Amino acid sequence: MDSKKLNSALSNIELWLSKQMLYYSANLKKYFIGYYAGMGNFDVNELPNEYQDLFLSCELEDEENSRLVLSQLSLISKKTQGIMPYTTSLARVLSSKIYGFEHDAGLISAIRFASIKHKNQKRKASGEPYVNHLLEVVQLIKFFEPTSNEATLIAATLHDIVEDTAVIIESIEFLFGSEVSELVTELTCDNLVNSDHKKSILLEQITAGSDQAKVIKLADVISNVSSIPNQWSIAQKQKYISWCKQVANVCAVASPRLYENFQQIVDKSQ
Repeated sequence: MDSKKLNSALSNIELWLSKQMLYYSANLKKYFIGYYAGMGNFDVNELPNEYQDLFLSCELEDEENSRLVLSQLSLISKKTQGIMPYTTSLARVLSSKIYGFEHDAGLISAIRFASIKHKNQKRKASGEPYVNHLLEVVQLIKFFEPTSNEATLIAATLHDIVEDTAVIIESIEFLFGSEVSELVTELTCDNLVNSDHKKSILLEQITAGSDQAKVIKLADVISNVSSIPNQWSIAQKQKYISWCKQVANVCAVASPRLYENFQQIVDKSQ
């Protein structure tokens, strides 16, 4: 990513803050620029998608001073696309903490970003911070596939971020570039009917995916099989291991060494 783009985005946010133009909608979970258009009219523009995830926290004006807005806004989602009316209460942002300090689009920046966005999540088996799983996936790739490029390691760090946090893929591309965002997309399966449906679609994605994505997914299932929760029943464990075997089998060609390690761990667990 060109650091000038991020610096420009951060400068714009600081400018809007200084001019008391930055607003937040709690019900839409979006940031806006508010403009007084004269004649009692108040117009708002949604911040670009890639800007939304630059905010780590913010202090908002109290509810009594919030501005109720009825307008037309371009809302894009998987179910609805286009211009549609909305009513929302906009609270002015008084101050904010913004991601981006010393960001260089490298692996350390990815770890920092993931640590921030996954900070309230824990691993089911151990209760340890979820970021430990992400670091383990990176370490497995570095050990068994040392020639992997940095984009693969960054995508490994961010492979769950779109599914498990509010981060959107546009922000990943903005911060870490298109190669990383494409890999994360290959590993993301979101907003599906149920867990079994998700597993079916994800298996199809991985089967048709790149070798880089397969390497990441192999390391992911190794980490997960190594830490199956003790409280699971035997049937639950067997079902999960069976699913991981399906994933590992379609990924084996991308990394025979990781696949062999997966097989050894499964053998020990049975």
